[in-house]
Amino acid sequence: MLTFDQKSDNYIAIINRLAEKQGCFFEIECGEGHDLETETIYYEDLSGWLVPLAYKEEFTKLTRAEQLSNKWDKYFCCAEWKQNGERIDIDFVKYPEFVSNELQSTQPEPAQPSIGLSVTMPTFLQQAT
Repeated sequence: MLTFDQKSDNYIAIINRLAEKQGCFFEIECGEGHDLETETIYYEDLSGWLVPLAYKEEFTKLTRAEQLSNKWDKYFCCAEWKQNGERIDIDFVKYPEFVSNELQSTQPEPAQPSIGLSVTMPTFLQQAT
């Protein structure tokens, strides 16, 4: 049986693949609830930054130094999952209230976080729903 950390790592790997498909990386801030644990994976909505890969080095450096400014707010979103029949759909969802008013009109739009990914739900979970 997998440990909780291994289950969580499986889900984070899926989130990272989805971000990479959009030319981005996803830096997790925290879990937002809406969780489901199976024998192989732990799903939870996650909040964080979906940042273009071109800014990864700068963003990582600022994050580690705890010097992240509000100019990065425009990349803040949530990775949200939902059950769709036999599949789990995961989407990056932006919430405009996370973006500072002064940034809304002066900054370029970040990578579009509306593209989703679907993964097949484990058979034992399909039977339980």
